[in-house]
Amino acid sequence: MKMKKIWILVLIIIIITVILITLSSVFNTTKKEIKTEKAEFQLYANNLLAEFEQDEELANKKYVSKIIEVKGEIGEIIKDNDNTFVIILKEKDDMFGINCMVPDKKIKINSYIVGDSIGIKGIVQGYLNDVIINNCIIIK
Repeated sequence: MKMKKIWILVLIIIIITVILITLSSVFNTTKKEIKTEKAEFQLYANNLLAEFEQDEELANKKYVSKIIEVKGEIGEIIKDNDNTFVIILKEKDDMFGINCMVPDKKIKINSYIVGDSIGIKGIVQGYLNDVIINNCIIIK
């Protein structure tokens, strides 16, 4: 009976380890990799959003986990609790847009204002009314 409990505990530890390693590899794509990797797609924010709105499944297959460059107009800038920034690219009349998480805490976000045109490079994570892009860097 005691041996069975030990095997169950070992199995649980292995499963938790595999989950943690997987999550770590997904969320720890470094900014340097994004900076040096070539974007697989370059497009405007409104075109990217339209693709997800028209056929989410097809857009997910095409873009999710891919590095893209997206250009658009800043609709909103949000500072998270951990001093990272979320830049939302959207047209003035759009309800939804492109949600770009910028983890670089050294960025001078005050030099950007709503209405500015901007280019962002990052990894597409999916679509939840906004297209979600993580590990973003601002490109010139």
